[in-house]
Amino acid sequence: MFLGAATSLPLGIGAPEEITEDPEFDQTTPGYWRIRTLTWEHARLPDPLQVAGRRRGGDYLWVTTPTMKILTELYGLTPEISKAYV
Repeated sequence: MFLGAATSLPLGIGAPEEITEDPEFDQTTPGYWRIRTLTWEHARLPDPLQVAGRRRGGDYLWVTTPTMKILTELYGLTPEISKAYV
């Protein structure tokens, strides 16, 4: 095992905190974010919300902090967050 690589991995301490009222995305905080599903209109770019080539149905989707970081920084999107566990 390469334990030295795990030293730079940001991990939360203690039990996760549930945020339901106006959660704001912080890219330095590890967590899960419940966002409203986005319509993907970029035909030539890969959809970051697809899993195994399929898009999950429904109005909301749980994503991790790295996926939210990709959506905000790389694609310039601002997903509507309804709940978060950080």
